[in-house]
Order: sequence, then structure tokens, then C-alpha cells
Amino acid sequence: GPEDAPRFRLLKIQRAFWERELRATYNYTTDAEDGQMDEQEIEFELELPISRRFLVEFEGGAVGLNDEGESWKFRGGDLKIIPEVMLAATHDISFSSGLSIRVPTGSDTVGQDRTSLTPYLAFWKDLGRRIGLHTYLGTEFPMGGYGSGAPDAIFQYGLAPTVTLTPKAKPFLGNFTFFMEMNGETEVGGEDNDTTVTLLPGARWMIYKDVW
Repeated sequence: GPEDAPRFRLLKIQRAFWERELRATYNYTTDAEDGQMDEQEIEFELELPISRRFLVEFEGGAVGLNDEGESWKFRGGDLKIIPEVMLAATHDISFSSGLSIRVPTGSDTVGQDRTSLTPYLAFWKDLGRRIGLHTYLGTEFPMGGYGSGAPDAIFQYGLAPTVTLTPKAKPFLGNFTFFMEMNGETEVGGEDNDTTVTLLPGARWMIYKDVW
């Protein structure tokens, strides 16, 4: 309805509802790995809903590394297979659970040659007055460990409020929505447990029909 918060995906935070789409993302990071190199990442995602209760997602891509001014070296990334189950869905909420299975199909220097499992929960809620809330909670467990002194698991979490200013029928500015994503990771059980939190502001709106 015109006063409902739109139920659509943002940028990094895991969505709690089903979409059928092929998605491509690109990230560029300067001074990665404690300032030792720059990094580019290209990722492709394919989401295939099987029914209203079950979905399978595939993720893959490539990573480019530039170590202190040297030429870029690109390597294939790992494949992720993510079955998801819808636990509850109403007009105002979506609550789903998934299991991200990371398969070490990529280069050792990119994927670190490990298999890991990441069970998670994702939740979306329409708070009224075109205000929505996306939340995420998960933990990555490496099957063979990360190595000596490394963490036993990585705790993941995310929170993203959204505010929509226009109804969907507004010409060229349909469902104009501002959002602020907070995504974090905390290492658990290692010698030096780090916490990384990112803030990602953005906006999304519909220009014409299904073009956003």
C-alpha cells in the first residue's frame, strides 16, 4: 500500500525475503590487509526461489590484489551455496533462516583453501509510516579451522533502518528510500580477536516501472 515500507534488498546486508534475480556487485578497497595492498572484488549472485518457503542462492566471483604498487593479480573466488527457508511471512514481517556453505573452489591465495558453514537468521519488519528495519545475525565456522592462533569462529551481524519518502506511483521517484547499513564481524576464540564494523549509507528509488 502507499503507506507501507517497500520490501526490497539493500546493498550488503542479507535480505530476509525472496527475490528472483541475477546480481553483480563490485567492491574496491584501499589499504586492505593492514595497509599492505589494494583489493578489487567482483561477485555474482543467482537467487532461485523454489517455492514460497524455500530458495537456493549461488555466489561466486573473482578477487584482484595489488601488493604495494605491483601489477594487479586476479584470482578466482570460492563458491557459496546457500539454501534458505522462510520461517514466517506476513504483510508486515519476513523471517528467514539459511546456511551458507563455502566450498574452496577458488585460488588458495583468495579463498584460503577452507570449507566453512555459516548458519544465519534474517528479519525484516515494517514499522509503519514507510519505515522499515532489516536485521541479520550469523556465525561462520571453518570446518578445518583457520590455522594456529586464528579465531574459532566469526560472529556476523547487521542492522539497517530505511525511510521511504514517496509512494511507488510517484513519477521518476517511486519509493524514494534512504537507508543506513551497519554490518559487523567479531572474531571469537583467537589470539587477537578483531572487530570490524562498517557504516554504509545509500538511497534507492524507482525511475520507471522496474528500473531502480
